Amino acid sequence: MARQEFTEETLVLKLGQFREADCWVRFFSPSQGVLTGFAFGGLKSRKRFSGCLDPLSRVLFRVASDRYGRYLTLCEGSLINRFPGLHRNMARFGMAVNCIKFLEASHIGTENASAIFSLTCKTLHLLDTRESVPAFLPLLFRARLTCEYGYFPDLSLCARCRREIKAGDETYFIPTQGISTCKQCRTAQNGAHPVSGDLALALDRVFRADPDQWPGLSVPEQWSAGILHLLDVYVQAHMGLVWTQGGFRAT
Repeated sequence: MARQEFTEETLVLKLGQFREADCWVRFFSPSQGVLTGFAFGGLKSRKRFSGCLDPLSRVLFRVASDRYGRYLTLCEGSLINRFPGLHRNMARFGMAVNCIKFLEASHIGTENASAIFSLTCKTLHLLDTRESVPAFLPLLFRARLTCEYGYFPDLSLCARCRREIKAGDETYFIPTQGISTCKQCRTAQNGAHPVSGDLALALDRVFRADPDQWPGLSVPEQWSAGILHLLDVYVQAHMGLVWTQGGFRAT
């Protein structure tokens, strides 16, 4: 592999020490996805890595591989945003860590890395700055990330006849296909969930909402449990990941 060098804004996901002053850093690149690089002297160098090696930090890294392209070295870094509000609020910090663990488990390669990077930064900014956020924000992040990989459901139309779904309709949501059908087009289908038209449209709004819209999502309380369950079923069906023993694992 040829030697490479690049400078890019990244997100620090995790780091670990392997010698007294050296550490490895797992970071997310908007052009190359999840990468690991070595910061030689990084734990003691205030000039090259001043305050920028903490997890959940947005950092401009200059990265270079060794002459044979075998591993990456972090040459220097500049802190862009440490998201200080996260570190002062353990509940918010826990939500952010949950989102990052899902990102690590789900993202392989470079596909849609730029969109995923933007989504993650917006989510961290939301957790850092907004006075109030939904308690189920990590699930919203997982659902939207699933959509960014191309699994974007359309619940406003019947997938069979293309009739518009309206409030009060009897509909069926099929998470494995990311579609809904009207009562007339219903077929025998394993995993089809009967939902009201009102619930289908509310779920559609949740899928389409950007992170800055999450705090203002209006979901009637009587539907919230059903929507959260269907979001979880949808994410598991397409991403194949479940939370177990402090991390996300393939089913």
